[in-house]
Amino acid sequence: MKIRLLIQFLLVTVFQAEIIQFQKYSIERGTIIWDTKGYQRGFIKIDTDDGVQPWGGNYLSSNLSVFPSNYISASNFSILKVTNYTEFTFLCPSRYDYYHSRYFEFESAAILSYYNENVVPSVLQWLNCQPELMLIQDKQGDSLEPVGKGCNALYGTYSRISGISPTSCYGEIQQASDICRMACIDSATPLITYGSALRMGQISSKQGITKTLLRKLIARFGPIYYGWTSDTETTKYLKLYREGTKDLQIGSDILSQWPHITEVAFFAQPPSGCTSSQLPQFGCQCSQYNSPKGCICPINVDELANIPKSSCECVLGDFRHSCMPCLGDIYDIPDCICPTTAQKLINISRTQIVHVLKLQIIQ
Repeated sequence: MKIRLLIQFLLVTVFQAEIIQFQKYSIERGTIIWDTKGYQRGFIKIDTDDGVQPWGGNYLSSNLSVFPSNYISASNFSILKVTNYTEFTFLCPSRYDYYHSRYFEFESAAILSYYNENVVPSVLQWLNCQPELMLIQDKQGDSLEPVGKGCNALYGTYSRISGISPTSCYGEIQQASDICRMACIDSATPLITYGSALRMGQISSKQGITKTLLRKLIARFGPIYYGWTSDTETTKYLKLYREGTKDLQIGSDILSQWPHITEVAFFAQPPSGCTSSQLPQFGCQCSQYNSPKGCICPINVDELANIPKSSCECVLGDFRHSCMPCLGDIYDIPDCICPTTAQKLINISRTQIVHVLKLQIIQ
């Protein structure tokens, strides 16, 4: 059976108005921590329309690929071959499911698109290193939930919070029940991992995911399909797929009927605060001190305080001084918002109006 990289996870994120929520996990003393008490209730929110274009295009682009341009055939990928995982069907169900559900290909595609590294992900590192418990912290009280380890591990949005090790580092001779390695198999190199900063998310819709949203998700978060190509008549969505334990293949789908897909999963790199005047590949959040052009404005209005209006425009409920209307008194600041009616312009000097208009033109 041909399977796209459309994967169901244990924990489902919430989807509203194209703002995607990712669980905000951390690890303490070998336990996954999910603190849901804060105002974000344990989630990181990313807007698919935040303007970040990690791979140089957006949903309106006629062509887009999240892979390096020289990856044009299946033989270019390190995961061309796959182990005969069917032998683990009953011996180690988690190991079997990792391959059968295509997490193996999904992780490799994410590492290639985010880090430009072509690696074979280690299933043993997941089985050995995933914490067995998750502590969910809530206002009503804490609860401790098992997530499994070894052959009892459940693959969820938390599974790769410690990163993904390549098989070349972690090795292939361990057992699923072994302790987590802290170094590569040469015992001298510290354990190599990718993706500890990434978070996994999923959205689902019984009515189906629209073409526009699917393209926004690919352009913002990477491999679902790994891109698309268009001509005057058709759009082909590019995919990696594998039939059973056969070699990897490259193909494409022409999705002529929408909605066609009801559920998708993906990785994302949550943006951190901007630290310079340069905009990083995966974006950064505007701050009081660093707000480069194209930085991401906070979704929560309370976080807009001290961010210049030139970087993040005024929104409903915005209490920044520069977003307050001019009143014509001594408390007005130079870039307050001019009233739009003649009556309210009384007591506001022409100098103030001209100054505000100049600022608006500059912006």
